[in-house]
Amino acid sequence: MSTPLIKAIEATKQLAEADKTKVKGGKFYTTVPTRVEMFREALGEDSQIVTEIVEANKEFVMVKATISVFADGDWRLLATGHAEEYRANGPINATSALENCETSAIGRALAACGIHGGEFASSFEVDNAKNNKPVVSQAQDKEDDHADEAPQLVLITDKQAAHLKELLEEFNSEKKFLDAHGITCVSQVPKRSFEKMCAKIEARNRHIENLEKPKAGAA
Repeated sequence: MSTPLIKAIEATKQLAEADKTKVKGGKFYTTVPTRVEMFREALGEDSQIVTEIVEANKEFVMVKATISVFADGDWRLLATGHAEEYRANGPINATSALENCETSAIGRALAACGIHGGEFASSFEVDNAKNNKPVVSQAQDKEDDHADEAPQLVLITDKQAAHLKELLEEFNSEKKFLDAHGITCVSQVPKRSFEKMCAKIEARNRHIENLEKPKAGAA
C-alpha cells in the first residue's frame, strides 16, 4: 500500500540530478532543505519536525531532531536523529554551530525515515568531516580523499541572503519559509536553489498583492 511517506521516499529517489548536489566520483547528493521540502509536500500539515538542544556550551553543541506524523487523533513518532558540532571546527561553526548542527540532525532524522540524500549522514555533517578532519600524513590524506565522497555544498552569498530576506519580510513569511525548508536562517539556502526560490516567492507576493487590491467599482 502506498502511503504519503512511501511517496516521499520514491520521489526522493526519482529526483532529477539537476536538483541534487554533485559529489566526488560523479555521484549526486540530495541536500537537507530539498528533502524537507519533499517531506512536507507529501505529508503536509499532518507531519512535524521538532528539534531539541541536547547540549550547548563553549566547546560544542548537540541537537536531537524528532519527526512525527498525526494519525488516529495522536502524534506518532517516525524517527529521530542526532548531530554534534564543535565550535572550533571551521569558519561556519565559529559563528553558526547550532544552526549547522540542527540541519545535520534533521538530515539524519529524514534519513532514518528513508528519505536520505544518498548516504545516511547529512550534507553538512559529511562536509564538515571532510573540511575539519585532523592533520595527517600526505599519504593518508590522499587515501582519505579517495574514500570520502563529501558533497561540496555552496551556500548563497550575504548579498543574496539579504535579498531573499527582504522578499520574505514583505508579507512576514520568513519563519514559515525557514520551517518549510528545515533551516534556521536564510543564509543556509543552497546557492543552486536561490534563483528558483526567489522566483517562487516573488510570484507569491504578486499574487497576495493582487488579492489585497480593492476591486474596480468597489465602495
